[in-house]
Amino acid sequence: MDCLDKSRPDLAGEKVNSLPLGLPLVSVIIVNYNYGQFLKQAVDSVFEQTYPNIECIIVDNALTDESTDVLLAVSKQYPCISILRRSANGGQSLASKEGFEASTGEYVVFLDADDVLLPSCISTHIFVHLSLRIPVGFSSADMIQSVDSRMVLGTIYRLSEYVRSRRGRKTDLLRRIDESAPGVWPLRSPEPGIENHVHLVLPSDCDFKSWEAW
Repeated sequence: MDCLDKSRPDLAGEKVNSLPLGLPLVSVIIVNYNYGQFLKQAVDSVFEQTYPNIECIIVDNALTDESTDVLLAVSKQYPCISILRRSANGGQSLASKEGFEASTGEYVVFLDADDVLLPSCISTHIFVHLSLRIPVGFSSADMIQSVDSRMVLGTIYRLSEYVRSRRGRKTDLLRRIDESAPGVWPLRSPEPGIENHVHLVLPSDCDFKSWEAW
């Protein structure tokens, strides 16, 4: 998608705005400080999502590299992007907070400017959130780490250890939204058995010092 377009036919061939209930808006916040060489790919990955209801906010954290030219180019390509410009670099946390305060989505994705989203990333996460029988604060997933165009690591150690231990596996954790309310989920459904890949991390299971690599 070039920009948010609620009348865009989704992958199932229906129109999102024909539904009695619309898909939730997802705000993607990108904080950029001197990642000009990666920024365009990060932004492109947002607008290549299979999920149609997205807003993108870029926080310019007082950059000093070629990011200015990249921001100009992406703002022309994607006029719906919001760009917040900071006069001084206050750090990643402050910039992320300002991006969050400017967002209007029901869900928020923080995307580092040197990362990219796989095309079905947002649709899969929203599918899981809408299918969960309990509310959760946030969802996470494996990432692929790369050097240039070469994949060097296909998982995250702490997350993999948690999954391999089979902790967090709960019966009836999901009731698939596409099956229980097919008119509410107009997009292509994740593969059968996705519920077997969802693990619930309870607060009592969190050791943040050992999980900080997430």
